[in-house]
Amino acid sequence: MIAACLLAGQQLTVPVSSIAANLRWIGPAISEQNYTTWGASPVIGEDGRTHLFAARWPEANVDPAWRKSSEIAHYVADKPEGPFEFVRVVATGSGKTGDWDAFAPHNPEIKKFGDTYALFYIGNTDYHQPPHPYNQTIGMMTAKSLDGPWKSIGQVLASSPDPDHWTHGMQVVNPAIIKHKGRFLLYFKSRQKGTPGSAYAVATSDRLTGPYTLPDQPLTSKEVTIEDGTVFKWKDKICLITTDNHGQVTGEEGGGALWVSDDGLSFNPAWTQLGYYRAPKYKIDLDLGSVKRVYGGAPKLERPKILTMAGEPTYLYAPSGWVLHGGDRTANYVLKIDLPEGASPMPSATPKGPIDVYLLSGQSNMMGLGDASFIPEDWKEPILGSHYFAGDKLIPFEPGAAETLRSGSSFGPEVGFAKRISELRPGRDFAIIKHDASGQPLHHGMNGINWVGGKPKAGRANFFPGENADDPNKGRW
Repeated sequence: MIAACLLAGQQLTVPVSSIAANLRWIGPAISEQNYTTWGASPVIGEDGRTHLFAARWPEANVDPAWRKSSEIAHYVADKPEGPFEFVRVVATGSGKTGDWDAFAPHNPEIKKFGDTYALFYIGNTDYHQPPHPYNQTIGMMTAKSLDGPWKSIGQVLASSPDPDHWTHGMQVVNPAIIKHKGRFLLYFKSRQKGTPGSAYAVATSDRLTGPYTLPDQPLTSKEVTIEDGTVFKWKDKICLITTDNHGQVTGEEGGGALWVSDDGLSFNPAWTQLGYYRAPKYKIDLDLGSVKRVYGGAPKLERPKILTMAGEPTYLYAPSGWVLHGGDRTANYVLKIDLPEGASPMPSATPKGPIDVYLLSGQSNMMGLGDASFIPEDWKEPILGSHYFAGDKLIPFEPGAAETLRSGSSFGPEVGFAKRISELRPGRDFAIIKHDASGQPLHHGMNGINWVGGKPKAGRANFFPGENADDPNKGRW
């Protein structure tokens, strides 16, 4: 009964990514008897081994312990699947009044740029509420070796002092970084006072250690709650995976959202996909009735981090507030991404499984004489889940695209029809097959399987389908 209640009612509103469709559960990457462990960030070291930098604390609870006692620890394994062994603690709170990281280094992000390892993380000046959570900021350390010594750079990103800026007075957390075309793109979560959600944004710098410039606006909606980003390059795209806390992005409450971009500075909404499902989708032997719940209302994966190998996303690391492997303490889990040949970060152009098909047929009104140049720009994005039959193949329906226009310049009622269907039936793939012939009498047609038009005769301009492929009386459309 518990499992049924927690898993019922999920209806996707975006396509399923190649990552979400091909994750395979491996098991715990980090599980410690005397520590609660949380988000872990992976990197391949010069030694060829896999290193994880993870948050942990001695208390058995998650909140308030994470904001009071978290530290960042280093673990290593011979292979990405583990088992991982503890190496050392690399960051703890200073405990000093006024320090940006007086308490709880958390949310680690480890990356290598050139010959330098960069460890980004968050900290806070006081774990009590208030002022927490609005006193959280991002800082970093660097080292030439994963074994250290680590040099503290200090705080590198905080909310804006400008009272008119959207981040003013709010937390700046959950770092994820990538270098693209010579610039460092530092993704972070924040929010704006008076709005219900938490959004992702990107700060930029020409130098790894900053200074970083805050953006005028976030990348995602301030009305939607997402967090916990991981960013990586895949083929020629920049990909960001975040949690989808309430299912407002994907329809999968507690799942993940995959955001795809050409430049990392804006993300095309039409390319948004499901990044991953909740944990029971992958750990198929999970008995939720016997699992200890330490934190959170659903068996979801938190703080996702991707390890890429040979330019492909290959492993996903994520903790859960539910002890999915048994026991009393939370753990970090590892899932293998078994991508098929030719997998891409882009949404699939071919629907998977059964789809709804709508046949649009008629005369000149169905043909349509709308001038494609008058289609509003915000209507020209591909309509999620929709496909158009272009002679001999299904293509994603993109209003205004040449293959969907009559003579390359005009459109008909299929544009408004497709947009409305996508609103009325979100999450369902559908295809439109359109046929038009101007000047045909409407009473000449099929009623079920019976022809009710004029007597079939060769050369007539009607919709008679013929009794077989070679019937000379087939209508001339």
